[in-house]
Amino acid sequence: MWRGRRGVYPISIARKMTRRGCIRALRRRTGPALSGFGVAETSTHTRRCDYGAGQTMGLNARGDRIVVPMKNFYSRTHPRWSAYDYGRSGVYFVTTITHGRRPIFGVPTRHGIALTAAGLAVHKRWLAVCDHFDGVVIDRFVVMPDHVHAIVVLLSTRNRTASLSEIVGWTKQRASRDIAMVPEPPAAPIWQRSFHDRIIRDADALERVRNYVMDNPSRAWRASRTIVSRRSGTPA
Repeated sequence: MWRGRRGVYPISIARKMTRRGCIRALRRRTGPALSGFGVAETSTHTRRCDYGAGQTMGLNARGDRIVVPMKNFYSRTHPRWSAYDYGRSGVYFVTTITHGRRPIFGVPTRHGIALTAAGLAVHKRWLAVCDHFDGVVIDRFVVMPDHVHAIVVLLSTRNRTASLSEIVGWTKQRASRDIAMVPEPPAAPIWQRSFHDRIIRDADALERVRNYVMDNPSRAWRASRTIVSRRSGTPA
């Protein structure tokens, strides 16, 4: 960490500031205390200690101990709107992603995605959603090599009790169980945590999302052909 006049900065940001001449300008103002930004020469040397979550103990230029607040390195921004009630009726565009974006569900071809055994297991579970949950309709869905797109409709009926999170969690859990039983299954974990969603608010937006979902396999095929042509030096 590097401590400047306006706060504490990571070394990577300090290097960027040096390239832009910011630290050189501060050095002229503050003297030799900012002689560099290497680990052995910085004005603030930090080491991890147990001083509370998100805090690191360090030393300033005078040798005084300071507590530097730090963002948790392992924190993850939640991909969904925390203030929204996902049990409400509505139309949702959902995307679930494989762990590490591994292309374990299929291969793009001219005629669509050629699903692997793992991809077929995922496809089967999305087909079974309407039978397992009352008041839920899967308008469109497509299994891609490393993700799944689905348009989920939660109807405004009394017999519907499942929320969007419960539906997506059920498909991922049951698909993972089925994948574990196929010959030569891919290594676990299968899924990235949680899922991405978009609330579809009108008919025009629904039509755009439908076209996007259904055109996704052909776009993946064109993208794969472009990559192959660039590597081989031949036109796609």
